Amino acid sequence: MPSDLFTPFRSATDIDGKVVGDTTLFTLPASPAVDFIPMFVTFVPVSVLDLTLGPTVALGQDSAAFADLVAARVVTEDAFDVLTILPDGSDPRAVRPNNSLVCRVSVVATATTFLFRVIVYGHYEAI
Repeated sequence: MPSDLFTPFRSATDIDGKVVGDTTLFTLPASPAVDFIPMFVTFVPVSVLDLTLGPTVALGQDSAAFADLVAARVVTEDAFDVLTILPDGSDPRAVRPNNSLVCRVSVVATATTFLFRVIVYGHYEAI
């Protein structure tokens, strides 16, 4: 599984920005012992109607003890724009074996509809 190539992961379904909650994007298996290092995160609005303010979203590791990989921010783009974020690298930003990568909506969008997807590009690193 370790690779020097970027590997994309994307949410399997649209995430509803009008509902507070967590969506698991993927779970890293316990074996082989590798970290997944996210490098680029793109929040892609796919269906937006009557937007006043987008949802506040974060990307983190696991739902129960949520640890930010990308701190919470408002997605304010319309259906034709894309917001790309680099993890800030100020501390280790990795999904550990047997843990999940989670997208959290903490504040709902002020809109009639706000559906989005998450695409994460990263690489594996042996531990």
